[in-house]
Amino acid sequence: TKNSLVIIDELGRGTSTYDGFGLAWAISEFLAKEVGCFCMFATHFHEITALGELDGVVNKSVKCDIRDGHITMLYQIDDAPCDQSYGIHVAKLAQFPDSVIELATRKAQELEGGESGLKTGHDIGRMILQNSSGQASSSVPSEADENTSRKIAAFVREFRALE
Repeated sequence: TKNSLVIIDELGRGTSTYDGFGLAWAISEFLAKEVGCFCMFATHFHEITALGELDGVVNKSVKCDIRDGHITMLYQIDDAPCDQSYGIHVAKLAQFPDSVIELATRKAQELEGGESGLKTGHDIGRMILQNSSGQASSSVPSEADENTSRKIAAFVREFRALE
């Protein structure tokens, strides 16, 4: 209900990349637009920060300091979406082998636009948000998102019927 408190850790984790993203987006958008409750969740999908453009949605992130390739967790909350992924920095902190760090860095750069030409996660999210709000966007298909949204809505209706 609108008066519910929803807390979800790692929304979309444990699924394939596209399933996880689709579910994370659909659940987040459904809670924001349809339910309107207070919801706090963590996710690794940067694209979802685009939902911060919806009324009532606020992005927060945990601050980190990176100097000379080393990460320091500051244990402070920032009033903005995370500006980058820190996974490779954390892998360095965990002392993964240099060969693994180098390959991970190279693969991340390929996916983030170097060789593939993909846009940033936030840009992709904005394209999806524009598409789902009825604005023209031929770059991102919405059929899967709409289908997922319908399934989530049906699930929530069934769940409410159990109350």
